[in-house]
Amino acid sequence: VRRAFADPSPIVRVAAVAAARAGNDRPDCGPIVAASGDRNSPVALVAVDSLGSPCADWSQAASALARIVSGPPARFDTPPDHGWQAPAHALVSLSRVDSARAASFLARFEASARWQDRALAATAAANIGEGSLLFRLAADGNDNVREAAIAGLARTRKHEADSVYLAALGSQGFEVVLAAAQALEGSQHPGARPALLNALDEVSARRSENARDPRLALLQRIGEMGKGSADDSSRLALYLADFDTTVATTVAALLSKWSGTTVAARPAPLPIDPEPLARVFLAPDLRLRVTMAASSGGGSFTIALFSSEAPATVARVTRLARAHYYDGLTWQRVEPNFVIQGGSPGASEYVGDASFMRDELALHSHLRGTAGISTRGRDTGDAQLFVNLVDNPRLDHEYTVFGQVVAGLGVVDRILEGDIIARVEVLEGR
Repeated sequence: VRRAFADPSPIVRVAAVAAARAGNDRPDCGPIVAASGDRNSPVALVAVDSLGSPCADWSQAASALARIVSGPPARFDTPPDHGWQAPAHALVSLSRVDSARAASFLARFEASARWQDRALAATAAANIGEGSLLFRLAADGNDNVREAAIAGLARTRKHEADSVYLAALGSQGFEVVLAAAQALEGSQHPGARPALLNALDEVSARRSENARDPRLALLQRIGEMGKGSADDSSRLALYLADFDTTVATTVAALLSKWSGTTVAARPAPLPIDPEPLARVFLAPDLRLRVTMAASSGGGSFTIALFSSEAPATVARVTRLARAHYYDGLTWQRVEPNFVIQGGSPGASEYVGDASFMRDELALHSHLRGTAGISTRGRDTGDAQLFVNLVDNPRLDHEYTVFGQVVAGLGVVDRILEGDIIARVEVLEGR
């Protein structure tokens, strides 16, 4: 394992951090601390995150994390936008190792103009039990920060914060509504049922298929509160003809339970958006060129598209790219030695193109450099993209593979959480 920490390949060094913990509840902190100063940012971030779990010398880990929280090491050769990740991640790890020391940094991160700093401050505050900061961040102007704060309150203050959760049900952010609905599990608040029903109506009025998760969470909370009134039943009965089949069948099961009779769903799906399938089939050598913002390191990479194996997916992605849908969005999730994922207007798993995509599970394996479509269950892709950083055969036949990076894989490898996509262009011909 020690030799792996010195390997020239960042992929091997990332794996070395995980290997140092394999079968050992309290590994030697030294190699992981050293890796937290690696010149390769993904390697350093994996080590920083790892130091939030027990190792043999907690004081060594805490001291290293405190140094990183104080500011990115000057020797890191990073793009302008890559200075925040290590300190913010170190704050979360430090909150698990030395809560008192982490608490002294919270105010700085709470005041940051970068929403990612504030979201990770909420996670750290939950680890420490700093409820006052969580209550403040639950009213933040960014939906991802509010989601993190509400999740922290649910973990630390539970139903003491029910009024916060009820207020959050009126949010425009799907992830905020989902977090609030989940936090209300077991609530006895008298205003919970009407607030949940109102939120269901408000979220549903947006007629977005990728609102499925918060809507199902709202229905679950409503169902847990016992049989509703006749007015409640009438209100829910409207959803028997919902545009989302899963929501319609969930409501049918709930009303059947309340009434003691079988209630049938009558879903009315949204019209299918026309996709340029003919253009996809006829286009020679169809590719995407993804150019990163200069602040995120610049550079570009090219994805050759598998038009014959995943024509509907390629048609959707190219239509959106031509409409500049992806321009200015971010890679909101980066898992070294796994995937990068992005293309959400809200930088969230729960915000994407409004209608779902059918999976196209062909024979391509999820090899390093292949591009796929993120989902939250079968046929729930909302045009968010991911690129495999290593071979991931466990994803085979579960997620659509629609292309392969054929140039610029080094640009992909250096992408970090929050990096900005300047533009995505569709290229045809050679």
